[in-house]
Amino acid sequence: MSSSNRITRAIVTYNDRYDFMEGVTHEVCYHYMFTIAFIFFVIS
Repeated sequence: MSSSNRITRAIVTYNDRYDFMEGVTHEVCYHYMFTIAFIFFVIS
């Protein structure tokens, strides 16, 4: 029982970490696209 709870907790922690990384990746991508668009706007 306690081992299955430990596994469940590990899976939940892994999912939280994955969601966090996915969110950070999306944030970085959006900032990156915005920066490139801004640079192109300034150049042109």
